[in-house]
Amino acid sequence: MVTNSHKLLWVGINGTATTSMAPSLMKWKTKGSPLQPNQKHQTYVEARKFAEDKGYDINSFLKFSFVRNPWDRQVGRFFHDKKVGDIPKDVTFAQWIRWFDQRFKDKGGFLPAFKDPSARRAWCCAVGGSHKPKYLPRWDWPCFYWCCNEDMEIEMDFIGRIENIEEDFKKLSKLIGIDLELPHKNKSERGPYQDYYTKETRDIVEKIFEKDIEHFNYQY
Repeated sequence: MVTNSHKLLWVGINGTATTSMAPSLMKWKTKGSPLQPNQKHQTYVEARKFAEDKGYDINSFLKFSFVRNPWDRQVGRFFHDKKVGDIPKDVTFAQWIRWFDQRFKDKGGFLPAFKDPSARRAWCCAVGGSHKPKYLPRWDWPCFYWCCNEDMEIEMDFIGRIENIEEDFKKLSKLIGIDLELPHKNKSERGPYQDYYTKETRDIVEKIFEKDIEHFNYQY
C-alpha cells in the first residue's frame, strides 16, 4: 500500500495482522485502479512500481512491513483457510503441510514465481481445488520474498515482528509521527503453534521457509 500524502509504503504480508493494522493505515492510501491496484497485500516490488508509475520519489517514503515466525504463520494460515472453507474440514495440519511440501517441490520452489512478474498477481489454491497455478502463488511466499527487491535485497526502513507487535507498532507510530491505533481483529483461540507440529512437519517448514529463518533469525 502506498500513500503519497504521508510518504508511506506498507508491505502487508498475509498472516501478519494486516486486518488489525489496515484501519489505521489504509485510510491514507493513494487511489488505485483495477489495472493498477493499491492494496495492503502487495509485495515491495509491486508497491514500489505503483509509486514510481505515479511519479513519486520512493526514496522519500518510509518503507515498512511486519514479519512472523514461519512455524506460527503456517498454523495461523491453516486455521484461517479452514475457517473460510479453502481447506476441507477433514484435512489435518500434518496432511496440509505435506501437501504444501509436494507443491513446493512440483513448482520448483519460490524463485520461478518471484522472477516472473505475471505470477505475482496469482493467489493461493485450496487443497484439492480445481485451480492449478503455474507457480507457487505469493500467498505461499516467505516474508522475505514479499519484502525484497528484484535482486533479493531488503530495502525496508523498518521491519516489525508480530511476536512484538504492540511494541513494534508503537515504534512505527513514532517513525510516522502519528499515534496509530491497533485493534485486535481475527483473534485466534488456538493453542501455541508448537502443539501442532511433529518433527516431520517442523522440518518441512524449516526447509521451505529457510529464507525467513536465516534473514529474520527465527527459531522454532
